[in-house]
Amino acid sequence: MSMTAIGNSYGTDKATTKGNMHAYTCLYDVLFGQLRGKAINLMEIGLNMGGPELGGSASRKVQDVPSVRMWREFFPRSHVFGVDISDFSAYQNDHFTFFRADCGNIVDLRRVVSGAPQCDIIIDDGSHASYHQQITFLELFRILKSGGIYIIEDLDWQPTEYEAELPRVPKTRDLLSGFIRTGSFNDTGTIPESHWSGLRNEIENVMLVEAAKLNEMGGIYNRLNSISAEHYDRDTHPAMFSARHLKQSALRGIDFLRSLAGNALSARNTVKVAIIQKRHAAI
Repeated sequence: MSMTAIGNSYGTDKATTKGNMHAYTCLYDVLFGQLRGKAINLMEIGLNMGGPELGGSASRKVQDVPSVRMWREFFPRSHVFGVDISDFSAYQNDHFTFFRADCGNIVDLRRVVSGAPQCDIIIDDGSHASYHQQITFLELFRILKSGGIYIIEDLDWQPTEYEAELPRVPKTRDLLSGFIRTGSFNDTGTIPESHWSGLRNEIENVMLVEAAKLNEMGGIYNRLNSISAEHYDRDTHPAMFSARHLKQSALRGIDFLRSLAGNALSARNTVKVAIIQKRHAAI
């Protein structure tokens, strides 16, 4: 079963039928398919909607971890590490470790770094505030394995109050667009450029994917599977899109991903997600 079918069944908005229907899973099916049978470490920052960035309380009572359940089914040999400002510790088990942390607090982030192993995949779906995204990246990139993938979701939306109140930095999409153009991090705001300069030689690739591309992929998936946001059942809607199309796309590998990112720099306001690959260690 494809990640999109799994995600739809658990009700995560990373798939194509629930909430904002981001369709990230259509991208991740291609990006992570080769890791599916491997023993990997995956870290996700932000474990469910409704946190302080949306007006909720950090002490909210959490009901579910749909994306964690999706990761565990898609990567059956994985260990998932979750990071959130709210308390998800009740969901800890042999395959899921939780860190309660505020991504605006460097002490909290360094506690995560000291307690977590090297990760194959890190996904930031936290507050989406630019400052939080950037200090989280600066701290957690060090525990990403050589050749690993770091993803920052929802680059097209930042919480207005956070952007006004937090230390001034550029939008993360603009910072990464500048790196793609120049090979360096410039105009970094209140985070000194020196904090970024050491990363230049650690980054292999940065790709920015437009919202329109993801919307197109999600729409194709739903049409091919004859499903809508109102009517979805995992038993009656198999992973047809994955079988017929994603396998071919996966064979194209990096060329497929670059085709998705093709117009990102010409329309930065529509950039939805960043894919950052860490450079392979020299042998």
